[in-house]
Formats: sequence, C-alpha cells, structure tokens
Amino acid sequence: MVNEVINYRTQKMRTKQGNQVVIVYIDPYTSENLYNHKTILTQYGAKWDGSNHRWFWYLSNDPEKRETQMEKMIKPCIRELNAVEDNGKPGKSADEEIEAL
Repeated sequence: MVNEVINYRTQKMRTKQGNQVVIVYIDPYTSENLYNHKTILTQYGAKWDGSNHRWFWYLSNDPEKRETQMEKMIKPCIRELNAVEDNGKPGKSADEEIEAL
C-alpha cells in the first residue's frame, strides 16, 4: 500500500431543521472498504450515512470541543483503521512500492 488507505474529508451541510453543521467523513471513493471494520468505527463514535455510503462524525461548533473530537475520536480511529488495513505494518513510500515492482 502506498501511504494511507483511509482518507477523510470535511464538509458543511444543512440538517433537516436548516442548521448548518460540519462533518468529517471517510471518503468512500478513495478509501478501502470498511464494512469489516464497523466495530472500530462505532467504537470511536462514527455514524453511517446510508444515502451517501460513508462513515462520518458531526463536529461541534465550539473550537475547543472540535479539537478534542479530532484528537480523541477521529484521528485515533483513522490511525487504527490504517494500521488494520496495513496489517499493522507502516505503509510503504511510493519509491519503495515502485522498487518492489
């Protein structure tokens, strides 16, 4: 694998009530399939968005809470998912991947 296999993005969106919220989601188009790892995702508070087929977290509007969410939930979850997908081994660099071919 070249670098990380799980990628996340942020997006502003409107709720049904009309409130604007920010979410962090795992990009389903550039990330590995996470179906087998749903227990890890739910352990870190991720929610499933069935209409967009992605796992996500709502971010708080409070900057301190938002930073805590990123450091305690989202980043550790992404690190754990990357470690599981890489079988616990650090990812190879692009140069190492090319040399292996």
